[in-house]
Amino acid sequence: MPEVVDITVEEPTSTFQKIRDYDDCLTVHRELDTHNINICTDDVKTIFEHMRKYKLCKRQCQRVYDILGSYKAAKTSQIAYLKYNRGVMKRITAEVEKETRGTKRLCNLERMGVTVECPDKDTIIEVVYKKYIEDIEPSLKYLQQHFVES
Repeated sequence: MPEVVDITVEEPTSTFQKIRDYDDCLTVHRELDTHNINICTDDVKTIFEHMRKYKLCKRQCQRVYDILGSYKAAKTSQIAYLKYNRGVMKRITAEVEKETRGTKRLCNLERMGVTVECPDKDTIIEVVYKKYIEDIEPSLKYLQQHFVES
């Protein structure tokens, strides 16, 4: 496709990621508005299909979905925003549980006399969630500013 340019970044800086998030959010927001799709109420698969038109990887689709969902929920009410973020927390909890299943095997090694650091799963979930929210928060604020100025 001659109109598509592929840019590969090995280890994007946090500033680069914020710029990418903001730009992708604007692009996807226009796409969803064009098709009258509400990110808070419509089917997630349909929304992700629209995002993939822009060649966003699964991880970036999830980030854009979370930023736009947080934006729409915050615009609705504080309660809707908190409820949306609880959904993000549930997703992150499921991801962490899936990733840490293998570490249970490591914890079982302690019974055999091998010392292995096994952090509390709830602590891991809380740290991952806070880091994720801190990562997407600037993009959310830029998006809110953009729509106030528009």
